[in-house]
Amino acid sequence: MIPEQNDSRIVRHAETKRKEVLDAKKSNPTIYTHISDDFKVIIKCADDFLLEISRIVLSPHKDYLLNLEIRDTITLDYTQCGSEKVKNIQRKIKAIKNTDDDSDEDVVFLVNHFVESYLSGLAVLSKLRLSFPEIHKSLIELEQSCKKDVSVKTRTISDRSENSNLFNKLLDDFEGRLKEQFSTTIDLASIGELKQDLVASWLADCSMEFRKAGDNIG
Repeated sequence: MIPEQNDSRIVRHAETKRKEVLDAKKSNPTIYTHISDDFKVIIKCADDFLLEISRIVLSPHKDYLLNLEIRDTITLDYTQCGSEKVKNIQRKIKAIKNTDDDSDEDVVFLVNHFVESYLSGLAVLSKLRLSFPEIHKSLIELEQSCKKDVSVKTRTISDRSENSNLFNKLLDDFEGRLKEQFSTTIDLASIGELKQDLVASWLADCSMEFRKAGDNIG
């Protein structure tokens, strides 16, 4: 049993061991009567035990928390974040920062950060949907509920100079909701990543709307 099977040497090693066992039986058949002539080495990895892992993770304790290993184990597919979504993120970040400068160092950093977070979110939600459907369902339900609140709050702010404060408050509130519901299921590092990923989707789409003073909606 191994965490994941991604090396052909494992298969070759298993075949070598199979032959060693059968050779040993052939040399001493009376000693190894318990070994079948059809003896095989079966390679099992974590994906073969998703149901069992899911039950452990979903049980009410903090001894086994799910680490999603989001950024370090996936290859981001930048084709999934089209130019329109990048423009949405850039426009809203500029409104939050209260600047018109596309080349502003902080704007560039934050836009790149949230583009990566958006793509990371697509990958991890797909992973959760396939491997941990119960967690995925609960996460989407919470995200949809919070998204509605965000849509209202960002569209009713009258003082646009408060965009940054509201944005940070919404992030903190959302992280609090995630911790409240998933602190016995998902580790804190992964919750922090999920917060960034889902907020990025709000920026890329039209759920979280920020405008600078004087901007017209439409």
